[in-house]
Amino acid sequence: MRDHVSFLGTKNDGSILGLFSDRYHIYVFYEDYEDKTYYWFMLDKTYMIESVSEISFPPDIDKEQFSFIRWITPTQTNQHTYLYKGFCLVDGIECRFTIDELCHLTVTESPNKEKLLPGTYNCLTNIQVDTFTQSGNDIYLSGWDNQFNEQVYCKVDAANDVCVKRYHLSSDDGDVTVKTIAIDTYEQRVYLGGSVIRYDDNDQFVSAIPFFEVFLK
Repeated sequence: MRDHVSFLGTKNDGSILGLFSDRYHIYVFYEDYEDKTYYWFMLDKTYMIESVSEISFPPDIDKEQFSFIRWITPTQTNQHTYLYKGFCLVDGIECRFTIDELCHLTVTESPNKEKLLPGTYNCLTNIQVDTFTQSGNDIYLSGWDNQFNEQVYCKVDAANDVCVKRYHLSSDDGDVTVKTIAIDTYEQRVYLGGSVIRYDDNDQFVSAIPFFEVFLK
């Protein structure tokens, strides 16, 4: 991985797992399938890579048996440094994770008391939600629309149970899977991250490239 280039040009087999932003930067957590390594990127607001670090795992954690479930709001520890946290699966056991400013991952067993789904809304009856984030009464989510058989991104007015924005997500390279959504309150943007999965003619997995999309808030 190189810095001083645009993250949008990343074509390694991999997936975006987590996204956050502050006034000056966008922070990306990325799994590189080619070298089986997790990375943390710091981008400027034009998506140029300013810094990249490898996330180090505890020696007793097998990466093959590890997966992120959900990220929650990080804790700022200093200017441009954060304690990132959320929930993961380790050998099928749900745990809590933290990633410090040195990109060291720590895992502790802990039940997930965070909401994994945004709640029950009539406007989402046909949508199987994959991931979401919420800001006030607005819910930003992505999932599979069972009525139209397509991957969608939606903005929901929770107070009035109304879907105010709905977009079909697609790619010429394959099937889009969204794993994380972040709100940039400074730029009034919404960032979606995940992967585009490629299959062969027999519907067998071939590869995946990162998916990154931006919408106005």
